[in-house]
Amino acid sequence: MTREHRYYNGSGPVTPWGQADSREIYSGDVSFYSTPSHGGFRVAGKSLGRIPAKYHGVSGYPAGWFEEDCDWAIVAFFLP
Repeated sequence: MTREHRYYNGSGPVTPWGQADSREIYSGDVSFYSTPSHGGFRVAGKSLGRIPAKYHGVSGYPAGWFEEDCDWAIVAFFLP
């Protein structure tokens, strides 16, 4: 799988962990965002539909956001 990397120069989108420094695109609707302090996955569209709703926002983040320390496993399990 080819991944696309995007780097932002202080103008990245806002994530639950702050403004993004970079984005790694795994597919059209699965991306990993890094910020100065933390990061995680953003899952949208059909890919989010493949993850059971009980796992959406499981750590208190808005639906579709999965933080990098623990929630990444949800993304990896349902979207191998």
